[in-house]
Amino acid sequence: TRGEGGGEIAGIRPLSVFGYEFTTRFDTFKMLLFALGVAMVFAVFVERSPVRRESIANRDSPVVARTLGLPALRIRISMFMLGSFFAAVAGALNAHSEGTLGPTSFGVDLGLFIFLMVILGGLGSFWGAILGAWFFVYVRYQISISKTEVFGDPLSAYLPAIFGIVLI
Repeated sequence: TRGEGGGEIAGIRPLSVFGYEFTTRFDTFKMLLFALGVAMVFAVFVERSPVRRESIANRDSPVVARTLGLPALRIRISMFMLGSFFAAVAGALNAHSEGTLGPTSFGVDLGLFIFLMVILGGLGSFWGAILGAWFFVYVRYQISISKTEVFGDPLSAYLPAIFGIVLI
């Protein structure tokens, strides 16, 4: 594939659903917004189901959860599979929207950014994660287009320090 270490995949076709290709950035945005809506509806159903209480009990005190008759291993595996499913769908949508995929697509910085988004929005709320992601993307964009200079460097050069301060 001639990418970094031979692991890059290029030329991924745009997403196509029922014969309709999402070729423009706006069409892709609409599809991603729809996928986010479906994921959020699913998250609301999980939030209101007994699965949430069982998962929290298993996370906080697995010994007590087992004594109450909850299948601790099955709950852990199910939650792992559910998280993996959402990650796989997000990765597939990202690959189709970007058109390329490689080892550098999902680096440590992306993990830190996702962690920052969740912390900014609030750990106990999935709506907060959406708000944190919006805030992170908006602030990052505004800083990148800013003409402000600090000590002769553009403000975007201090982006990691700014988000580190926000995280603290």
